[in-house]
Amino acid sequence: MLNDSRYTVESWLRQNVSEQASIGFIGSKTYHPRFHDLPTKDVLKVDIADVDSCSLKQMPDFLVVSSGHDINRYPEGTVERQKFSNLYEGKADYQQVFRHKSIPKWNLLKIEPPVPLEYYDKRLKKGNINKINPDIRIFERQQLPSCIPAP
Repeated sequence: MLNDSRYTVESWLRQNVSEQASIGFIGSKTYHPRFHDLPTKDVLKVDIADVDSCSLKQMPDFLVVSSGHDINRYPEGTVERQKFSNLYEGKADYQQVFRHKSIPKWNLLKIEPPVPLEYYDKRLKKGNINKINPDIRIFERQQLPSCIPAP
């Protein structure tokens, strides 16, 4: 866990995100770097369905996505999966600026990747092992959303 990807991502955020910027994250904070000591004005929880829509009053300047809660959680054909696909393919108002997953010297753990919730079997739950060293992507807002939400 000493080389968990979240530590590298925290460092990148401290070095590259200004105090005036806002950060949004998708999913549970469990899968993300620690946000509490970053010098930013806002840290917002964002639902993937709201990305590139008018439902958010403020689109964050940066969006942090973790493999602990990303496209793999949703079945084909869902709005959420399409939104993640658009984000990852550069078809959203955000552009990927950083991605990191540490490569341990000895990878002794077999960590199962996330699966869509409809296929999730609680009997196979592995505890916290699948929360270690997620693949984390950071996206920066490139343009204003195509619509302006009501104040």
